[in-house]
Amino acid sequence: MIDLFGTKPAFNYKRKESSKTACGVFATYAFISFTLWSIYHVGNDIFYKQNPKAYQNDQFFEDPEPTHISPDTFNVAFGLQDPNTYAHYINESIYSVVATWRQIKRVTNPITGNVEMIFNEIPITLERCTPEHFGTLSEKAKALELPNLHCFRKEDKELLRVQGRFESPYYEYITVDYAPCKNGGSVVCAPQEEINAKLDGAYFAMYFTDLAIDPQNYTNPEGKFVDSKFTTFGQKYYTEYALFLRHVSVKSDIGWLFSSIKEQNYVTFDKIQADIDFREPTTFFRFVVRVSTMKTFWTRSYIKVQDILAELDGLVTLFIIITAVIVRPYIKTKYYEELINDVFDVKIYRPTDDDDKSKPRSIFQLKEPPHRRSKSRRPTNEEKKVHDNENLKLQDPEIEKKKSTPSFKLDLSNAKPNFGSFTR
Repeated sequence: MIDLFGTKPAFNYKRKESSKTACGVFATYAFISFTLWSIYHVGNDIFYKQNPKAYQNDQFFEDPEPTHISPDTFNVAFGLQDPNTYAHYINESIYSVVATWRQIKRVTNPITGNVEMIFNEIPITLERCTPEHFGTLSEKAKALELPNLHCFRKEDKELLRVQGRFESPYYEYITVDYAPCKNGGSVVCAPQEEINAKLDGAYFAMYFTDLAIDPQNYTNPEGKFVDSKFTTFGQKYYTEYALFLRHVSVKSDIGWLFSSIKEQNYVTFDKIQADIDFREPTTFFRFVVRVSTMKTFWTRSYIKVQDILAELDGLVTLFIIITAVIVRPYIKTKYYEELINDVFDVKIYRPTDDDDKSKPRSIFQLKEPPHRRSKSRRPTNEEKKVHDNENLKLQDPEIEKKKSTPSFKLDLSNAKPNFGSFTR
């Protein structure tokens, strides 16, 4: 007969639901201590947020979003170096430099239906660099030869916008053109020999604010630093040196129970692309700043309450299993030992020569229940008869000798399953 809802019988021991031992108490306190330690070890990251699960991936965008060059986002200092001393210098009698913001706009001709390009150009004013151009990295930038380098003006932030690529509806980029000094204006050029010595085999250098993402930094994951790039050039060929900027997005799930996304956006260095043309150049070097078609995404997720509960369940269950395997046999043995000592009087039987050794003798004598021992009542006639017979037997010296046999408490700590030694 099957009964899924039947009641399982249960009994109390000494009016208690379980038998308690010192070993069990110790294991219980060890379990409580382990649980509290697990809660702290697993759950402290919900407050400190130092160990996120972080994923990084790059995506391609056909039409890159715009970004602005400024000390808060990305800034660059650039200039020429003497080929012999490597010293930076700004000298209008050697070379001229012109910066321009350029835009190529693609529109469709309503008459012909063809796509036409409209070119827009706005001159950009350059200034000598100062540590303030590097924002939070101003102290580190003081080690550079900033007064001999060119920077974009901070107040031209809105103009210093780059976006898209050549195929985009709006392609915006910045160019900086270098040309040898030519007489005829307000500037008196140096002798041609000196110009050639300064520009042939010289170097172009740029210093910029770069960053590396640290996913374990909860509040400020961007680690900014000053980086640099160099290249060489000459007057007899044309060099185009393009700096690509990349967008970086850091999305953090900071919710304790449910998802809560916090997004932080940055701009960083992506790559350098150099092209050389051996035509007769009017400008020998062009520095280009444009945006990259690749964007980096960082995704961080932090531990939640349900994650803590799931991890605790596994740790606590494992601890209970290990503890039960170790202490359960000992606790069970102590329970049966206590139970036998409480129910029986255990005596040692020493046989004499007159005893019938073929008859089995038990070492256990059932105790009278405590409630009967403690209860005061008049004995019945049958009990009086038994008591008188026992008094008569006490007069036998052999019986008295056996009665004086000492009793002891049973210890089953090292007991074996064979109880044959208890009888003769």
